[in-house]
Amino acid sequence: MELLVGIPALLVAALVGYFVAVTREILPSPRVVAATISARFYKRAEGNYFTILVSRLARDADDSQTDHVFSALDAINGIDVVRTPQILKLDPKNSANKAREEAERRGRKWLDRFNADVIVWGQVAEQNQTLRLSFTGRTSATESHGTYQLESTELPAGFSQELGTHIVASALAAVEPATEQQGQYLVDVLLPVAEKLENLLGGGGLEDGDGRLHASLGSAFSVIGEQSGDSGFLVGAINAYRDSLTLSPRDKNPERWATTQNNLGNALSRLGARESGTERLEEAVDAYRAAHEERTRERVPLDWAMTQNNLGTALARLGERESGTKRLEEAVNAFRAALEVWTRERVPLDWATTQNNLGETLRAFGERESGTERLEDAVEAFRAALEVFREAGASYYIGGTEENLSRGERLLEERRASLANAGVSSEES
Repeated sequence: MELLVGIPALLVAALVGYFVAVTREILPSPRVVAATISARFYKRAEGNYFTILVSRLARDADDSQTDHVFSALDAINGIDVVRTPQILKLDPKNSANKAREEAERRGRKWLDRFNADVIVWGQVAEQNQTLRLSFTGRTSATESHGTYQLESTELPAGFSQELGTHIVASALAAVEPATEQQGQYLVDVLLPVAEKLENLLGGGGLEDGDGRLHASLGSAFSVIGEQSGDSGFLVGAINAYRDSLTLSPRDKNPERWATTQNNLGNALSRLGARESGTERLEEAVDAYRAAHEERTRERVPLDWAMTQNNLGTALARLGERESGTKRLEEAVNAFRAALEVWTRERVPLDWATTQNNLGETLRAFGERESGTERLEDAVEAFRAALEVFREAGASYYIGGTEENLSRGERLLEERRASLANAGVSSEES
């Protein structure tokens, strides 16, 4: 009985869709009506690829131009293409800006329904010759429109470039906000995005002309590798960042090049912390110093301080593996320089994170010396960091900093007791 009830229901839905379309002076073919049923009930992208949703074009009586757009997109490797027989168009009763805002709002709802990333929609301006197409992504920053000549199933260069821009924007919109959510577990969020990026880059259908897709893949891999403990993702991040640097060298986009160098340094430093040697850490230091060539304190002070803090972390890790204290001293200097810009008033959490990093380095430094000065400075840094973390309710950082403070205080007490037994005061040491 379920089958007998279901079939009439589908037929009724088809007829309703058909006659509603007629009343709007849009007469779809039976094939389009069937497609409406398919789209309404079960047609949805699987989500393993960046997906383009093609809306039926307005004023395309025989669907030929919609078919051209769909076929041309479907021929691009590394993306998925789905279509809807519904027309997304501007309401002539509204102003131009309001009509576009409303159309884009509806378009984003369709993206959610079809699990797609970018919708291509518009109208035929001149029959079988000129198309006015718009691109709408999941965020308000991913919108544009233009006029294109499309006389065959081949996309004009401008169309392909515009589409590529929006896929890049969709990738960045998916990766960048997630990677900025410090203290949250993001592996489940980023794994599907990384899979889409891998499929897109591996397909070769769209060129990553400015390296941003590779950089986005590197960012996703880096966070996944850090949080999951799988070093293979960190290796993947390093390779992706280096590919990005090749595609977008320093003279092409200095700021982006410096950002990628910084991010490459982060991936190398994280991987180096898990390995026994120092090669990755040395490479991380080189990457951070390269980033500093563009990220100067005078030009971009906050970015400079970020890279300075990262440099300090890599130097501290190197120092822990060396017998001397040269690298540890360089790390202390790097952290203190960062704190001159990352002040408590300006960026309290960044300031506290750097104070904690400084404390860990001073503690390691103090363990190799006979006095108490470094250990006292370490305890002071931990207390300062913990105060800010508690004020901010940053529970992710509080536990680790409390452990660091407890260990530092214990080492300081043991050192003072040892000096007292030897008849040496803390001031004399």
